[in-house]
Amino acid sequence: MVKTLRVSLIFLLFFNFISALFGGLHLTLDPSGSSIGLPIEWINRTIFQNYLVPGLSLTILIAIFSLFTGIVILLNRSFGWLMVVCEGIMLCIWVIVEFLIIPVNSVLQYLYGSLGIIFIAAGLICKNYRKD
Repeated sequence: MVKTLRVSLIFLLFFNFISALFGGLHLTLDPSGSSIGLPIEWINRTIFQNYLVPGLSLTILIAIFSLFTGIVILLNRSFGWLMVVCEGIMLCIWVIVEFLIIPVNSVLQYLYGSLGIIFIAAGLICKNYRKD
């Protein structure tokens, strides 16, 4: 069971890395948000003037951390479970902030919010069963 969970986590973390990197780089390279269809009016209602800071945050906090977490899980390090829980918490916070600042909800927000909850639950399960 634990081996299947680890393989599933590696897949989900890699998926999260790719999708967050895609979105984060688009927002960083085009801070207007137009390259992925985000109206600049949505971000103007926040403390940010454009999508640059959210794009950098998405790239570093979500994408890069997902990649490192996946590598740690792949290497079967004892602290991997903690990294998975942290990734889940960061992803849930990201989605909650999106719900608060973006006036339109997307199915992607529910998908990634659920993924964050899955990461938290799976990390806690891995904590109790660290050995295969």
